[in-house]
Amino acid sequence: QPMKIQTTDPSGASKSYRIKPLDDMTLGEWVTMTQPDPTTEGVEAYEQLLHLVARHTTLPRKVLNKMPAVEVTKLVDAMVGTLDEIAKAREAAEKAEPKSFTFKGEVYFVPQNIEAELTFGQWESLTKVMIPQCTSDAESYAAVIAATCMPEGEEFDGAKMAQRKALFMGLPWRTAFDVAAFFFDNSEQLRSVISRIGKDAQRSLLLKVEQALTSSSTSTVHT
Repeated sequence: QPMKIQTTDPSGASKSYRIKPLDDMTLGEWVTMTQPDPTTEGVEAYEQLLHLVARHTTLPRKVLNKMPAVEVTKLVDAMVGTLDEIAKAREAAEKAEPKSFTFKGEVYFVPQNIEAELTFGQWESLTKVMIPQCTSDAESYAAVIAATCMPEGEEFDGAKMAQRKALFMGLPWRTAFDVAAFFFDNSEQLRSVISRIGKDAQRSLLLKVEQALTSSSTSTVHT
C-alpha cells in the first residue's frame, strides 16, 4: 500500500502526497526522481534520504520541514521500503527475457539479438544522436527502446526518434527496465555506448542514497 499523507497550508487548502508504488511509476518520473542533486554532496545518509523523499513525493522541502515528525518518519520508512523494492526489481530485470510489450494499446516487438537485428541507420541514430543527448543512464533507456522496439510491420524512421523517445518516457518503469536490462546483457557494444554517460549515472540521487545507507551504520532511519 502506498504511504499517503494529507497536508493543509495556511490558506486552508488541502493536498495529498504519497510514496508512489513502483508499478505506477513511469520511466520519465524515474528520471526526474533520480536526477543528481548537488545540494546533497557530503551530507549524511538521512539527509540524502529526505531529499529523495521530497523528490519522490513532490513534497516541497519547506513543507516537509513543517510537518509533524511522526508523519515524516512514516514517509521515510515507506521510502526505505521502496528502495528495497527497487533492488528486487533490478535483480528481476536482469533475468527477464521480454519478446514484446504492450503500451497504449500498441504491441512493440523486442529484438532478441540487438547487434544482429539493428540496421546501420538505427545504430547510428541511437549511438550518434540520441544517446549523446541523454543526461543519465535511465534516460537512455527510452532512447534505446525508441530506436529498437517497433510495432509489427513498421520500419525504422530516424525523423520520428525524438517523438518516440518522448513517448517511451511514459512507459511503466518496470517494463523499461526489463527491456533495457535484456539489451544491455546481450550487447557489449550497447553497454560500451551507455558507459559514456556513466559519470552522470554515478551522481544519481538514488545511487548516492543507496550507497550512503549501505556504508552508514544508520541502517534504520527511525529517530
